[in-house]
Amino acid sequence: MMAKACVRLVALAATVLLAACATDLDTLGDSPDTVISTLMKAAQASQGSYNYGAAAGFYANLYQRDPENREALLGYVRNLRYVGSPERAIGILRGALENTPEDGELLADLGKAELAAGRPEQAVETLTAAAEFAPDDWRIHSALGIAYDRLEAYEEAMSSYEEALRLSPDNPTVLNNLALSRTLAGDLDGGVAVLKRAEMLARPGAILQIRQNLALLRALQGNFREAERLTKSDLPEKIAEHNLEYYQILATGVLIHGTTEDPGEPAPPLQHPLQRE
Repeated sequence: MMAKACVRLVALAATVLLAACATDLDTLGDSPDTVISTLMKAAQASQGSYNYGAAAGFYANLYQRDPENREALLGYVRNLRYVGSPERAIGILRGALENTPEDGELLADLGKAELAAGRPEQAVETLTAAAEFAPDDWRIHSALGIAYDRLEAYEEAMSSYEEALRLSPDNPTVLNNLALSRTLAGDLDGGVAVLKRAEMLARPGAILQIRQNLALLRALQGNFREAERLTKSDLPEKIAEHNLEYYQILATGVLIHGTTEDPGEPAPPLQHPLQRE
């Protein structure tokens, strides 16, 4: 416990130092280009280390300095979404879209923020518009599939995932979402088959969530031995045991609501990953 606390303190101190350095650049006489470059590096480093709150702060600073900085705008609203502040992201994106209402990328981010805010009906409308202006972006169609799933419109979700896969064949993220969609629609065996394919195709950084989703589906099938093998292949023993207990409860038909964002806790099952591009 002491070691973990020390690591967290060091990480926090590093973030504070980065913020202080970026803020002090203005008073140290650095050129505007140097300030922008330093802030951008700090934002990217924070996001890369999953410190989304710090990243949002750096991107906000960049966006306030230059509202035309598209990278700053997108980084700002996406990191707001990652830290659980989608409503703020929605307000910022709507303001930006007043000048460019046909911007497919901004519409896509607005739709994802609406989805994160629990507004699937609005998300469907926004993402459908985004797809009209950026029809070749598989991410938009995949996000649209998630929105339809939230509305239990599984046929429409299937069409969206199929279009995403047409644009990006064998994409493990889309396959993961499609597998969960099939499961939610009542096709558990079909969901398992698709998720197995996603597991084979996933890159190392994405395979953990896919494998843990597969563990859950295996448990729902009653194959607890396979669920245990998959769960313990990635997670510490304590968390694995916790997840397995949860899966057993789900398999008996008792659904428990409530999850946590803390990386030290089990990941929420049947979770569609919105791409953190």
